[in-house]
Amino acid sequence: MISTFPTDYKTDPAVLKALSDAAGTEMTREQVREQKISYALGMLGAKSKATRADIEKLIEEQDGKAA
Repeated sequence: MISTFPTDYKTDPAVLKALSDAAGTEMTREQVREQKISYALGMLGAKSKATRADIEKLIEEQDGKAA
């Protein structure tokens, strides 16, 4: 089977540097929290009735914080 996708991709060196720099930094608690929320919202199906507030509450409960 012959691939129809191009294989000569080039990544901008500035993007590679930004990724490398970001990999060396530690995320704050707030950044981790926001990432969890974003991930959960992204995993929800289109028919989900869950809201951002619902997700925030669940994450706070799982992390041991008062809801």
